[in-house]
Amino acid sequence: MARFCSSQCYGISKRGKPPHNLAMKTGPKPRATLAGNDVPCAACGATVYVEPNQRGRKKYCSKACLYAGRKPGGLFQKGHVDLVPPESRGHSPATRQKMVAAHRASPRRGPENPNWRGGCGRTERKIAMATREYREWRVSVFARDNHTCTFCHRRGGELHADHIKPWALYPEIRYSEDNGRTLCVPCHRSTPTWGGASRRSLQKG
Repeated sequence: MARFCSSQCYGISKRGKPPHNLAMKTGPKPRATLAGNDVPCAACGATVYVEPNQRGRKKYCSKACLYAGRKPGGLFQKGHVDLVPPESRGHSPATRQKMVAAHRASPRRGPENPNWRGGCGRTERKIAMATREYREWRVSVFARDNHTCTFCHRRGGELHADHIKPWALYPEIRYSEDNGRTLCVPCHRSTPTWGGASRRSLQKG
């Protein structure tokens, strides 16, 4: 025969006090049982309902009011006037010329560099491609051809400055603009001198 009407009464008989869910609680009520309140929006003044867990944090009714009520946190933000005019930014032309002269006079390449290891097997062509004379020749060829392949007439993309008369066979006209032409990679691969063929033929001969 059952002596207790429920498990709660059985627990009271064992512990001598009501279980935790029946005992009287003291102190403030949980936030979940508290009601929210209406506060005015800090930007537009509209009424905003604030949940108990948002008290002291929620001040705006929308994101637009949130962005409008923010205080600028830095100098350069959207909508601010530039403190430095565009014409005053960067280095002046005179300073740029001094930097170019200093870079060219600095022994950063070749045997004068402290990290020089004797070339490490670099070919004459690879060494020459790193010089300013070669880069200026390449840029002038691209500018003359308007960055357009002289074979397929495709403009832009990955382009090569090809020597019409091979580099290895005609050293006296290596940096002549008339001896250069702009080619895309597929058209350059189709030429008979692609991949050092002229250099290999010179070594065999």
